[in-house]
Amino acid sequence: MFFSITIYFYLKMRVPETLKKHESRVISMFSEKSFLLTISLILVFILSPVPSAHAAEPLWTYSSTGDEIDGVTISSDGSAIAVAAGKIWLFSKNGTLLVKEPYGDKVILTPDGSYLISSYSDSLYKFKRIKTPAESESPLQKMWDRSLSGTVRSIDVTDDGKTIVVALEQGGTYIYDSNGKMVGGSKSYTAIIRISSRGEQIVGVSQGFLCLFRRNAVCSKSEEGIVRGIPDFMEITGSGNITVFSDGPRVRSVYLENKTLRWVQSAGGDVTALAMTPSGSGILAGTSNGNISLLDQYGNLSWSYASNPGNKQGSEITCTALSKEGTVAAAGSNDGKIFALNSTGEVIWSNQTKDHIHHIAMSADGSLIVATGDNTVYAFSTSRQPAPAVRTTVQSTTPAPSLYGIPQGNSSTQKPATLKTTVREITAVPTEYSVIKTSTQSPLSGVSAMAGVLVAIFVALRKR
Repeated sequence: MFFSITIYFYLKMRVPETLKKHESRVISMFSEKSFLLTISLILVFILSPVPSAHAAEPLWTYSSTGDEIDGVTISSDGSAIAVAAGKIWLFSKNGTLLVKEPYGDKVILTPDGSYLISSYSDSLYKFKRIKTPAESESPLQKMWDRSLSGTVRSIDVTDDGKTIVVALEQGGTYIYDSNGKMVGGSKSYTAIIRISSRGEQIVGVSQGFLCLFRRNAVCSKSEEGIVRGIPDFMEITGSGNITVFSDGPRVRSVYLENKTLRWVQSAGGDVTALAMTPSGSGILAGTSNGNISLLDQYGNLSWSYASNPGNKQGSEITCTALSKEGTVAAAGSNDGKIFALNSTGEVIWSNQTKDHIHHIAMSADGSLIVATGDNTVYAFSTSRQPAPAVRTTVQSTTPAPSLYGIPQGNSSTQKPATLKTTVREITAVPTEYSVIKTSTQSPLSGVSAMAGVLVAIFVALRKR
C-alpha cells in the first residue's frame, strides 16, 4: 500500500493535466499492479531461508588450547564461575579471568561462592574466595590440601563449606571438616558420593546398593534390588530425604529415611545426564538418543524435547542443569549443541558450537548458563541475547602459573605426584552449522498455508 500511495502523489504532481481526468483509472491500474508487486515481494521474503529465532550467541567465551576441561561450577548468583582444567580458572560473571590456581580436575563451589573444593588426582583442596581482594591478593586463597590414598572419583560439600565428602577410585569414602581434619573414613567403595545442604545425610551408591553414611563414614546398606548395577549419575535433595539416580534407560527415586524405592520411570533412552532441583520437584534427564525429559517429584513426565529427531550417532545429551525452581532447564550434547528450555519444554534459545559439550552449570535463578567443551567455556544469558562477544583465546600447552604469583600462608604450589588422564571417546565430529531446528518440522512448513493463500490471491487478481 505504501508503494501505491507513493505512485498516487507522484502522479498528482507530475502527470499532465490532460491525464488528470483519467486519474481514477490510472490510480486503479497502479494500485492493482503495486499490490501484485507487494504480494510477490512478500512471497520472496517468506520463502527465503531465515535464521531461527531461537539461535543465540554467547555473552562471552574463553579458550585455552592444550588445557582439557573436566568440570564447571557456578555460585547461586552467578558472580563466580570456576572451571577445572588442571588448574582452577575463576571467572567473574562478565567473563573476566580473575585467577588460575593449582589444582583441579574436579571442582565445586558452595552456593554463596565463599568456598571452593577441588581435587586433582589423589589430592584434595579447599579454597576461600575473596570477593574484593587487595591489588596483590589472589581472589582464591588456599586454606588446606590433603593427600589421599588413591585418585578422587567424586566429591561434594555442604552449603556452608564445613563438611566435605570424598570417594576414591580404588575404594574408600572419607569425611573432612572445615579445617581439613578427617572425621570419618572407611574402605567402602562408592561410585558417587552426595551430601545434603546442611550435612544431615550422606549417601553413596555402589554395585547393587545405596550406602547411608554416618558421621564416621560407616555404611548402612539398602536392601537388594533398590539399585541395579552401578549408576552413572546420582543427585540428592537439599534436605537429604530423597535421592534419584540412573539405571540404564530409567531413573529411580529412593526415600532415604527408610531406604525404600519410591518410583522408577523410563527416560526414553539410556540416561547420560541427570540434574535435580534442591526441593526434588523437578528431575531433568538427558539420554543417549538426544532426548531431554523433565520428571516431577512423583516420577510423572512433565515434558520431553527431542534434540536429535534424525537419530544421528554421537548426538547424546552429555550434561543437564536446572534452575532452583525448575523454571529453566539447560542441556549440552556431544555434537556441540547447547539448549535453554522453559518450564513447558519449549526452547528459549539454542547454540551450535564446533565443540563437544561435556559440562553445564546454571545460576539459581536460571539467568546465567555456563557450558564447557574440550577446552572452551561458553556463557549465555537466558533473558537477553547481546551481539556476539569477542572470544578470548590462550595458547597454552602447559599449566599457566597463578596470575597472582605464589599464594601466601600455608599454600603450596608443589604439583601432585600423579595426574589422572581422562580419555574421552568421540563418536562423531560436531556438525558445522549455526542454527538448531527446534522440532522435526521443516522451517518452511509453518508458512506453507500462508504462502498458498497469497498465491491464490495473486492468481485471482491476474484474472481480473
